[in-house]
Order: sequence, then structure tokens, then C-alpha cells
Amino acid sequence: MDTELTAVVKVCSTATLAFSYCYFLASKFPSGKFRLLSLLPVLYLFTQLPFLFTSVHLRGISAFYLVWLSTFKLFLFSFSQGPLSTPDLSFPLFLSLSFLPIKLDVDDNGRRERRSVKLLGYSLKGLILGFITSIYPQRHKYSRAIVLALYSIHTYLSIDLVLGLTSLLSFPILVGKKLKFEPQFSAPYLSTSLQDFWGRRWNLMVTRLLHPTVYVPVKSYFGHYVGSVSAFMVSGVMHEVMFYYITSMDPTGEVMCFFALHGVCTAMEIAVKTMLGRKRGWISLPTVVAAPMTVLFVFATAQWLFFPPLLRGNVEEQVISECTLMVEAAKKAIGYWYPSPSPS
Repeated sequence: MDTELTAVVKVCSTATLAFSYCYFLASKFPSGKFRLLSLLPVLYLFTQLPFLFTSVHLRGISAFYLVWLSTFKLFLFSFSQGPLSTPDLSFPLFLSLSFLPIKLDVDDNGRRERRSVKLLGYSLKGLILGFITSIYPQRHKYSRAIVLALYSIHTYLSIDLVLGLTSLLSFPILVGKKLKFEPQFSAPYLSTSLQDFWGRRWNLMVTRLLHPTVYVPVKSYFGHYVGSVSAFMVSGVMHEVMFYYITSMDPTGEVMCFFALHGVCTAMEIAVKTMLGRKRGWISLPTVVAAPMTVLFVFATAQWLFFPPLLRGNVEEQVISECTLMVEAAKKAIGYWYPSPSPS
């Protein structure tokens, strides 16, 4: 534990220094290839920092934030695009936007009032995740399909919790600025199509980064469908990179195939809907039918191509062990702050 805490301090302090360089020095270079060249040492540094962790969770989270999110944001920044190129951006806000899943946007009173609801939602998701974790020691009693279904729910809940809770670190900076936290998920289990799932409901921060970095430039040359599939392909490459950090095993290409498959299927789905939408009398499937079909397709293909690389070696056992330790730590913390009343 002490080793991991030391690594957290090293990674956070090093990343802060790197972002300071980007804000105070690299920003002085003219936008384009010269600024991009000035950022290359930072981008390389980000690829090395996650290796300071031995924990699968911390290594994966740091890789996702630094190697994927921050790298893509800095790439846009090198061409004076994206959130980091907003005029008159203070350094604390630049630092938060570089590393955390927040978005520059006006936040009205209604959204501010719903923050307590979001915290309640995160608490509920944490309880569900803790319950799922408590089942893992007896997972050998259940079929593999049920276990993989639990892993799917675990993946959704853990990503949502990590992204949502870490975004709260920027709350002191956002106070009084009428800015909002960027939503990460929007009830993906209600998706009525693959386009709806990937474009409007699942890991929206990644979607918003892939749009300007991949989809828009490719679309300008090759059209909408190629741009859409290209975004999925880049997402597949980045997931292979993330899996390498998590598993420490060479990529197998399975995750790449998963996203390539979904990219092609999504493009075909859009084409069919566009064609049928031109015909009179076409009615979309009701949500009660479309949502289960969409979720089932995502789950079936994930069971086939997405999860196998994560279940090889001892990664599965290590993830479960770390989750169990976190649940036990949470129980102890709750017991410390809210001790059970002693019997009279």
C-alpha cells in the first residue's frame, strides 16, 4: 500500500509538472507541427508513468487518463483545438481539463441542483458494485455466462464511478464558474441501437474526443461512414494499449476486432435506417424491444472478443483480489465513521 501511495504522489506531481510545461512553455510555440514536436517529450513521459503502479486498477486508470485522454487533448491543443485551447484559461482550469473528465460548458441552476442526485446515484452504484464483488469468491458455482454478465455490469459501474468521482476533484476550481461536469454515461442499458449506445450513452468523454481527432478529419476526405468506422478502429487500438497496461501481455488483436465489428455494424445500421427512413410508414422499434436486442448484441460480442484478453493469466484473480480489498476498506471506513450502537 505504501508503495502505491508513493507511486500516486510521483505520478500526480510529475504529471502536474508536465502540464505546467505545456501551459507556460509549449503554448508559446505556434500551433501546428512545431507545438506538437514540443509536446512529444510529455507524450512519451505519459506512456511510462503508469508502469510505476503494481495495482491493476491504478495502472489501468492512470493509463486511461494520461495515455489516452490527456494525449488526445494535448494533440488537439497542439493545433489550437479542443478544450485546452479555450482563450483566457487559467492554469488550475487547464490542469483540470487536461487530466479530469470535465467539460467547459454553461451550468444552469437545474444542473447544480442535480449534483446531490448524482452523488446519490454514485452511492447506489457503489453498493451494487460491492455486492457483485462479494459474489466473486463463489463464482465457480455459476455458469461462465452469468459470471461474464457480472463482469459486464462491474465494468460499467467501475468506469462510471472512477470517472465520476475523480471529476469531483475539480469541484473547488469550478465553483462560481458556471461550468459543468461532463457526463460519462447515459443509461447505456436503455440503448435502442448501436449508434445510440456508442454515440450517446457509453463513455461519452471518449466519444467527444474521437469526434474531433478522428471522425471529423477522416469524414472530410472519405465521408461519414469511413469516418465513423475509423473512429471505432482508433478506439480499438487504444483499447489494445489499455489492455497492455492492465495485463502486461502482448496485444492479441481481439479487442481491435471487437471495435472493428461494432464500427462496421454501426455504419450498416445507420445506412439501413437512412434508407428505410426515406420510406413512408417506417416506424422504429419500441424501446422495450430495441434495448434488449442492442444490449444482448453488445454483451454477446464482448463475451466473444472483449473479455477473453482480460481473463488470461492471473489478471482476473488480481482484479478480484483488489476489489475485495477495496470493499473491505470501505466497510472499515463506514464502521469507523458510523459505528454500530453498542448493546445496552
